[in-house]
Amino acid sequence: MDKTRIVVMGDPHIEYPVADGWDEIIADINVLKPDKVFVVGDLTGYGPFIGTHEATVHAVKVLNQLKAPWYSIIGNHDMEAKVFATDEEAVQSFCKAVGRETPWFRTEVGPIAVLGLSTTFFRPNTVIKHEVVFEDEQLAWFEEQLHELEGKPIFVIAHNPPVGSGVITIPELHAQGGNMVVNQNRCPGRIMNIVWRHPNILAWFSGHNHLGHFYRNSIAVTLGVHFVHCGAAGSVSRHRDGCRHTRIVDMYPEHMDILTFDHATKQMEDRCAYQEPHSLQALLDWRTEQKGKVYIPRDPETLRQGLPVTGHA
Repeated sequence: MDKTRIVVMGDPHIEYPVADGWDEIIADINVLKPDKVFVVGDLTGYGPFIGTHEATVHAVKVLNQLKAPWYSIIGNHDMEAKVFATDEEAVQSFCKAVGRETPWFRTEVGPIAVLGLSTTFFRPNTVIKHEVVFEDEQLAWFEEQLHELEGKPIFVIAHNPPVGSGVITIPELHAQGGNMVVNQNRCPGRIMNIVWRHPNILAWFSGHNHLGHFYRNSIAVTLGVHFVHCGAAGSVSRHRDGCRHTRIVDMYPEHMDILTFDHATKQMEDRCAYQEPHSLQALLDWRTEQKGKVYIPRDPETLRQGLPVTGHA
């Protein structure tokens, strides 16, 4: 059976100058034999070197040990190095380190195209510096790609989810702080509006929370889009709940599996396994049919939440 496999890694926060534990993590991922690997940003570790060019180059060297091609976007912490006077300098430094001309990217693998979206705005933020912001230029590029790829399944790689996704967040840490969702203080609904207007978007992968995959809403299917949280694989200081998880997505002609590799046990965590029983084409067809409509959930578990039925069934 034909299969395409991608790996999506949550926030690496690779320490500089010593990448403690990353030889092991790289070896784990190489054993999984993905066709491509995607990283949701925040490449460098905490401390005085966070986001600096030296630390980013170091993280790139570590990730270059992957046998599969890999791609990363810019997370909020990638922008914060004090050695840069402007956001433009920080973005240019990241792009130079990863060998790209732009902070966003497009690539294709198997039946899908993958679009990577980066935060490019940090110092002028007024509510919180760490708000993840997609500016007009990038969103124009995003929509241009979506139009060009009309009819082809799209996966999005971003650091944060959009508002209304339903995927797991930490409200007491990020919502009240102002950096839970993309463009939280800049009309956040604009991002979901793009998702709804373009039915070829079938999945959105994000990290930011440093949580594992055991939570019920670590995957949320909203508007027919799979919003998938990606945990942190790094050392104990890089996750919040004791889980060191990485996402694996296996795409078959008739269905899709979203799996979890546990770096502590060195095996797949079956309790986190999720299967989408429909083909990517079937998902795309359904989303296309629903375009412009108001989606009313029909699943009894969603609709009634276990309450007695009154009124309309």
